[in-house]
Amino acid sequence: VHEAILKIVQPEAIIVFGKLPFNFINNKFSGTDLTESCTKHGSWKLRNSILKGGAILKKEAQLIGIPHLSRYAIDSDKAVIDKIKTYLGLV
Repeated sequence: VHEAILKIVQPEAIIVFGKLPFNFINNKFSGTDLTESCTKHGSWKLRNSILKGGAILKKEAQLIGIPHLSRYAIDSDKAVIDKIKTYLGLV
């Protein structure tokens, strides 16, 4: 189901919550240029990677991974939100 949706939508960015989903998608789409930033929440990281185009995604897309929101208050650090905006090209 997810692959069918991605083929139709062709997103410029995918945001995932948690390290395991990030790693799964990053590996599946041969992500490159992995960067990690501190979230000021223990050792949890904000992750970013560029997914290569292929059979499912026709062009490159940003993959952004944030800690799972059930345990992380994303609005607790403005720098994290600013970094996400930068990854999305909104700044």
